[in-house]
Amino acid sequence: MGMSALHWAAALNNYKISEILLTHKGKNIVLKEKQDNAGRQPMQLALETGNEKLNELFFRHVFPEVYEQDDPYNSGKKVVPIKPTDSKPS
Repeated sequence: MGMSALHWAAALNNYKISEILLTHKGKNIVLKEKQDNAGRQPMQLALETGNEKLNELFFRHVFPEVYEQDDPYNSGKKVVPIKPTDSKPS
């Protein structure tokens, strides 16, 4: 299996490359869902970086139907992803 270009961009906290890969016209949903040898998807690696801008980018492209909903508890603002916890699974 291995890591895709999107896995690497996410793991290396590279917003610009992640954006290019996520918005490429010929994009394939499988790319977003592909798992590396450890079973992680690119979005999981992005969340591990703690970079809110990168996390929002992935959230917006992986879950557009959720991201575009209005948040009823936040004055009509768009739903934003939650921050990951500091604890790492053992």
